[in-house]
Amino acid sequence: EAEELSLLADTTAVNAPEVLAVNVSGRYAVQLAAFRDRALALQFVARWQPEIPDLRVVAQRDDLDQPIYKVHTGSFVSRALARNEVRRIEREHGVTGFVAESGD
Repeated sequence: EAEELSLLADTTAVNAPEVLAVNVSGRYAVQLAAFRDRALALQFVARWQPEIPDLRVVAQRDDLDQPIYKVHTGSFVSRALARNEVRRIEREHGVTGFVAESGD
C-alpha cells in the first residue's frame, strides 16, 4: 500500500496545462448532424429549415482527408450560450446536437 501511495505522490509533480486549447475563431455553433454525402446534408437542412431557419452546411476534411459535411446552426460568443441553444433545440424540436467550434 505504501508503494502505491508513493507512486501516486510522484504524479503530483506533473504539470497540467493551464489553458485549454484556444478556439481560433472565438465562436461556437451547434452541430446537429454530419454526413459523408453532401446530398444527405442538404436533405437534412431542407427537412429542418422551416423550424430551424439558420442551418448551414460546413464542408471540412477529416483526418483521412475525406470530405465531411457538418450541419451547424447559430454563432455564439461562448460555449455556455451554445449549450443553451442545444438544450432549446432538443426541447422544442427533438433534435440532438452538441457544441462545436464555428468557422465564423
